[in-house]
Amino acid sequence: MQTSGQSSPAVRSERYLNEEKGSIDTPLGLTIKNQAGRFSLSIDVIYRVPKLQISGAHVRDWLQEQIRENVAFAHEYGIDKPEIRD
Repeated sequence: MQTSGQSSPAVRSERYLNEEKGSIDTPLGLTIKNQAGRFSLSIDVIYRVPKLQISGAHVRDWLQEQIRENVAFAHEYGIDKPEIRD
């Protein structure tokens, strides 16, 4: 519940304007920041399961690259990549 001094965040399509930081956060970007997204959770599993630490290293690297690419795309275009949105 909001009090009279609070303002609700402006939501436009898939863009979430974070006025404090002056940045645009997409749904995937927010989950990445909170380390709750599919990529971050998968990386965490690879780190925590001893058998996957070596055999999953290339997958971990690919997942980290996906995070970088998706964050860069969101910063440039203000939305998540089409394959993430669909």
